[in-house]
Amino acid sequence: MFVEKGTLAFWLACLLFASSCQTNKTKESNKRSGSTNNKTEKVRPAPGTSNLQGRVLFKGQPVPNNEVKLCEKHDRGSDDGCGAGFFTTQTDENGGFLFTDVPPKTYQVLLVRIFNENDYIFPTSSTQSSSPQSFYLRANETEFVDSINLFKADLKISRPEEDAEVDVSFFALQLSWNAYPEAAYYKLSLGKDFSNSPVKIRVLDTFSIYKAHRVSGTSFAVDKTLSGAYLWKVEAFDSEDHKIAESDICRFIAKNSGK
Repeated sequence: MFVEKGTLAFWLACLLFASSCQTNKTKESNKRSGSTNNKTEKVRPAPGTSNLQGRVLFKGQPVPNNEVKLCEKHDRGSDDGCGAGFFTTQTDENGGFLFTDVPPKTYQVLLVRIFNENDYIFPTSSTQSSSPQSFYLRANETEFVDSINLFKADLKISRPEEDAEVDVSFFALQLSWNAYPEAAYYKLSLGKDFSNSPVKIRVLDTFSIYKAHRVSGTSFAVDKTLSGAYLWKVEAFDSEDHKIAESDICRFIAKNSGK
């Protein structure tokens, strides 16, 4: 009698366990399906060529009729960051873009125009990097790009101004910027400037003292000892964590007259 009950319990446990595992598998399959729903190939590339397909959003909404460039070379010194050899397309009403029948090779940068302005943004190689993501396109295949979240470049810094000399002998340096419409919070980055580079090719990430430091208001008191030249910028985010704007990278010089 004990053996029969044990056997029944065993099989009941097996049935329950199998049912539970099947439920988990279904959920996992649904997750995978959901992640690939936006990666439906619109059109096949011509034999021996490649396609690149993606989408541009602003505050989570599609951006139609927006220019996108696929560049063979990344040139920080050029007006748009694109070197010789590139392809251009426009987003459709759903924010989607498609480069068709391009030569299979590595493209160093994908540029997205900031609406009708003369500024561009590009997908980066990682969330912690300012280097552009490159794309290796294979023959007879379509490569998919993660959705690109567009933001504006019109957030205004107020203090210190570009190339200002600031005395930090007795008071903490106060960084400030103008409030941005619909911004729920900001992220500030500040780093040492060792480059003496022209404005358009300044790079901040390498020597960051603060990197994407979250700030609720429109000013920040620096609690570090500063001396010499520094670069800084501010990014604005809405209540749903979409990046909506950023400032130029500005430069100032911290001096200590008390020494």
